Amino acid sequence: MSSYDFPDDQRAFRRRQDQRDQLREQQREQEKRQRERERQEARERRAAQQAAAEAVKEPDPICQRCDGPLEGSPFDYDPLEEAAPPADGAYCAGCRIQLAEPTGRLGRMFRRLVAGDEHPGHR
Repeated sequence: MSSYDFPDDQRAFRRRQDQRDQLREQQREQEKRQRERERQEARERRAAQQAAAEAVKEPDPICQRCDGPLEGSPFDYDPLEEAAPPADGAYCAGCRIQLAEPTGRLGRMFRRLVAGDEHPGHR
């Protein structure tokens, strides 16, 4: 018997072999995509860790006038923040309020009357 005696068997064998080859190729491609995803996730994790480390290194911005923090804690309510002029990136809320107050004789008198802010020795 020669191999030509059963042509259906040879075609069936080749068909099964092609299917196996195709499945192996699909599996290799899937594994390759998975490895690439894992590498990308590792790169993103490293980048996030580096950004977090850099953020820790950067000092918090400070007020140019009093050297205090520009912003209060996001967890604490600060009524000065509501009363202060808009943030300018240079001064804290308290300094922005003081800079916005009138400084002339009338402004000082008004501040004393409203806030009870009297200078020592002037009663």
